[in-house]
Amino acid sequence: MIKGEKGFTLIETILSLSILVILLGLVLSSLRLGQSSWERGEGAVVEAASRRFVVKRFSEDIGSMYLYSELQNGNKEYLLNAGEKEFGFVTVNRAGTAGFTWGGARLVSYFAGEEGLTVRERTLPQVSEDPSLGERLTLLAPEVEKVIFEYLGEGGWVNTWSIKKEGRLPVAVRAEFSFNGDKSQLVVTAPVGVTSTVSSKSGTKTLALLPGVRN
Repeated sequence: MIKGEKGFTLIETILSLSILVILLGLVLSSLRLGQSSWERGEGAVVEAASRRFVVKRFSEDIGSMYLYSELQNGNKEYLLNAGEKEFGFVTVNRAGTAGFTWGGARLVSYFAGEEGLTVRERTLPQVSEDPSLGERLTLLAPEVEKVIFEYLGEGGWVNTWSIKKEGRLPVAVRAEFSFNGDKSQLVVTAPVGVTSTVSSKSGTKTLALLPGVRN
């Protein structure tokens, strides 16, 4: 050191390093905050896209619902399982039929399984006597942990629906989806097909279905 020049004292050096560490900490915290915000934003976009897909697929399947019956042990049975936690029905919607031999209709069943919102489906008419053959499960939304179905009739919304009791399909179906770690719920109300009339022994009834009922 040249005589007469003054250097940094130990205290000044320590103070400068402390300030530098604080500034670096602030910069890193800002970067982490920005990254976290970006990840949350990206997650929200993915979540919104998933919910839109569920709404579209569910609404289209319900909108194309078809009153379909099969002979089982000599009796005509309608393929409709309208419960509170699972809803099975026949639809002529072709969405999601990739890899299926299209027979004109699909038997689908929506429910919330252990892995999330799932659809069980198979092509109709059934070729094999074993209904499990040609059947597949499709996971639609893993973030869905619960779904509750309701059905609209003349008396309002009910938790179950029977063709034998009501003599027709419901006017609309409502599904309430609950999500993992999210208190918010998604409620989808979908009208059933179009209005048509069929004749029965007790008279003419107006049914919410597509033309061309299979007897």
